[in-house]
Amino acid sequence: AASDVYKRQELAGRYKLELDEKHISEALTYMVSNNNHSKKYRKEVWNTLVKKIANRELTVTFDGYYGSRIYINFIASEPIRWSDEVVFPGVQVRNSEDGSLGLGVDILTYRLKCMNGAIFHGRRLPIKVFYKHTRQLEDFDKESLAKCIDEALSLSVKIIKKYRLLAQKNTDGRIIEELMGKISKRYLPRISRQESGELILSRLNRWHLYNYITASIWHTPTDMATKRALYDKLHRIMGLTQTKL
Repeated sequence: AASDVYKRQELAGRYKLELDEKHISEALTYMVSNNNHSKKYRKEVWNTLVKKIANRELTVTFDGYYGSRIYINFIASEPIRWSDEVVFPGVQVRNSEDGSLGLGVDILTYRLKCMNGAIFHGRRLPIKVFYKHTRQLEDFDKESLAKCIDEALSLSVKIIKKYRLLAQKNTDGRIIEELMGKISKRYLPRISRQESGELILSRLNRWHLYNYITASIWHTPTDMATKRALYDKLHRIMGLTQTKL
């Protein structure tokens, strides 16, 4: 029975999961159909599932519920460094417990200095895994999901290498105009009455400006769909879309 696939032990206030590798689908089905478990426990199940499927060392930097939808940010063990910057490649794994959002993987970068992530839609990744949560997940493809995570991490590394180029470029008029026209002022550097927004934004190179805005997006209390839409706008403006990788 699915309920026998895993068990929980509460040790010093934390859950330790023992998950049978051969029955990941059954464990997942059981978890999403028994929401009487605490969200803390259910998040721990998701974390364990992804790490086992990926079969690599991953660290969770964020896991959160938005209604029935869960988003988990994982970063790889080795960062990319330049100057005083430390940026980790990563992935965001998303799913839902009511079928309102399909299982998917997106690209993540995580800057250690400000402890915020930037999310890139994984449209080019070679997988789309969707299934109903109300039946056994017989068609769940662990190998494809593992490959998808590998692909996302590889693209994340490419994006971080482009970050280094941003630090070498000044912020030009086009970027300033698009930012002020398409991104809410609440996410932009504070603009005083004494100085124009254009003047303040032009003082920052593209990397510093990008990080100011991504940190504002990540740390402002909004739902994940809003954050992801804002990241999409920002990446198009800054020339960081996947088509340009």
